[in-house]
Amino acid sequence: MKTDSPFLELDLERVPLHRDYFCAHMALIAYRGKRYIETFLREAWDSEETQFIEHPQSSTQMFLSRKGTLAVLSFRGTESLKDILTDFSFRHTPGLGGSIHHGMYSALLTVWPQVQWTLQAWLSKNPGLRVWITGHSLGGGLAAFAAATLQAEGRLKVELTCTFGQPAVGDLGFATALKNTGVFYERYVNEKDYVARLPPSSRDALWEHCGSYRGLAGSGLSKFPDPGTNLVGFLAIFWAGFQIVLASLTAPFSPFKPFQKLFSKHSMSLYVRRLKKIVKEAKAQPPEKIPVSANLSAGTRV
Repeated sequence: MKTDSPFLELDLERVPLHRDYFCAHMALIAYRGKRYIETFLREAWDSEETQFIEHPQSSTQMFLSRKGTLAVLSFRGTESLKDILTDFSFRHTPGLGGSIHHGMYSALLTVWPQVQWTLQAWLSKNPGLRVWITGHSLGGGLAAFAAATLQAEGRLKVELTCTFGQPAVGDLGFATALKNTGVFYERYVNEKDYVARLPPSSRDALWEHCGSYRGLAGSGLSKFPDPGTNLVGFLAIFWAGFQIVLASLTAPFSPFKPFQKLFSKHSMSLYVRRLKKIVKEAKAQPPEKIPVSANLSAGTRV
């Protein structure tokens, strides 16, 4: 492991906050190219093998990386028009113990056979293989479904699922079914991250977040309550669209600026920076003053 590795001083086996910070990096690099990811994992984490999986038709991308008996699955978030179409295909479909997001679950199924094959190959060589799963935005939704599917299959132990800016992906039935599997699940949400409030619930389509909520703000861990799912995310999108129409009447025209401003708190880089700040501050504090999520006792199941 290189001396400038962001993981050099982390205790991934005993400190939950360190694991979350590690997962944040894994979710961030999922947006990078294959060569960068492979080099980063080898030099910063001493990864022994990495497998990339991509399905061109669904635009689903993810990587799996293994070090010893620990396998990490990281799903890339929204980055293309196909990803956006997946996000907005949020009609309910039966599955995984409840009613779930049709678009995201369908996207997961396009890569799942390869995921199963890779994990089974690693398990055959490394008995006792453990799995950590992470993802940002759409990738967080895919991570939730991956955790539920692996737990249902029962061949591998999903030790941790940690997501960032994840929208809701199912109803109360799915959230309860996932909780009952015993999977350890943390869901980080930046204040004013509107994507995490999607899709909006209605009388005929109720959405329920899964996982233990962890709020983040500029000062560190946030006391702001879990916003849940509501119309705020949708209204933010419509407001950005309205601004685009107005901007089209002036020059120069940049259609992405309204979205960049409104969804700046959704940036995966921001999640990494805020967790890095909390980890750094926790190291300088005596144990009794370390923030709750940094303590071993903080780990709670979904």
